[in-house]
Amino acid sequence: MKDRITETIFSSIVKMVTNKSYYGCAIEDLKEAKEFREAIEETFLLTGKVKFGDYIPDLKWVDLQGITPLLRALGRKRDRILQQIVDKHK
Repeated sequence: MKDRITETIFSSIVKMVTNKSYYGCAIEDLKEAKEFREAIEETFLLTGKVKFGDYIPDLKWVDLQGITPLLRALGRKRDRILQQIVDKHK
């Protein structure tokens, strides 16, 4: 039930912002929808991880979990996806 509610909320938000459906049965571009959902899931996964440098500033330079490179790669991926959406609306 929780997954269905989350999917419905994301579907509504994405439909309002992009006028496209990336969730549910009305998916127009399956590859693009899959990439978008993966980026969202990865965002939630990485933002939920504890980064010791956030709590102990002296350890900010030590990235024991390797989260920083993953966050940078995710940022580039999200930028690319959002740029594609913006380019389609020009």
